[in-house]
Amino acid sequence: MELSLLVLATLGFFLTSYIWYKKAYKQKLVCAIGHDCEKVINSKYSKIFFIDNTVIGILYYLFMALSAIFSFSGLFITLRAIGSAGAALFSLYLTYIQLAVLKEWCEYCLASALISIAIFLVLVF
Repeated sequence: MELSLLVLATLGFFLTSYIWYKKAYKQKLVCAIGHDCEKVINSKYSKIFFIDNTVIGILYYLFMALSAIFSFSGLFITLRAIGSAGAALFSLYLTYIQLAVLKEWCEYCLASALISIAIFLVLVF
C-alpha cells in the first residue's frame, strides 16, 4: 500500500506543480483534448479561501508522499484516510464544475482528480 501511495502522491505532486508553474509564470497550459484549460485553471473556482487549488494540491500530495515514506500509526492513519476522502470529494466537485458550470475540460485537472480518488481507494482498501 505505501509504495502505491508514494507513486500516486509523487505523480500528483509533479502534475499540480506543473499546473502551478504554468499559471504562476503566465504560460499557456495547452490541453491536447482540445478544450480550454486556461478557462478552467483561471476560473473563480480555481481558488478556495483565497488559496489557489494548485497550492492546496501540491501540499496535499507532498503530505501523502511523506506519510508513505515515514511510519505513522493510530490516529494519524485515520486522519490521513479522512483527508484523502475530503480530497477525493473536492476533486469530484471540481470535475462537476468543469462539466456542468464551465463546460470546459482540463486534462491535467482531470488527471489530478483521478489521482486523488486513487489515493483514497488505496488507503481505504
